Amino acid sequence: KWLLKKKANDLIIAVGEKFPEIFRQESILLYSLAFAQRETGQVAISAQTAKRALKLKPGDPEWHYTMAYELQSRGWFEWSESEYRLIVDDSGLANQYGIAATVMLSEMLHDRHQEQRAGEVLKALIVSAAQEKPVRDMLQKTGRNLGGIKSRMNYFFACRHEAKGEIEEQIKLLDQAISDDP
Repeated sequence: KWLLKKKANDLIIAVGEKFPEIFRQESILLYSLAFAQRETGQVAISAQTAKRALKLKPGDPEWHYTMAYELQSRGWFEWSESEYRLIVDDSGLANQYGIAATVMLSEMLHDRHQEQRAGEVLKALIVSAAQEKPVRDMLQKTGRNLGGIKSRMNYFFACRHEAKGEIEEQIKLLDQAISDDP
């Protein structure tokens, strides 16, 4: 973290080369190395390093959720999104980490003004909940309200229309959001 703060990218790369076994075992070290590689123009190598980090700890959604949140807090949004999506792809939505990853991903996309993508993430959860009882059960178990999720989705879509100056459509979606969860 200190080397990242000091923008010592070449030194991070050198340490990664000197201690490859340690780096291969720790996702955050691999992501830090990937960041340093990207910052020094090694974009293709950076992408490969990030893929290696994503493959660590297969089948451990809690680990990947923690990693996604850490990456998000560092502003490494692309890699955070990959971690959140991996959780859903591997574990599905009928578990607490799949639900949490979906909600966090949608909020991260919204925070980055990617309103359509944020809404689509929640829309997939809503469709899944409509079709699969285990997903509905997990929503209830985790204290999430389907109406609240629908409301948030419509809010994200309304934000997209606001950005495009489509006020009538924005108002319609905001009214729907209120209707879904007053």
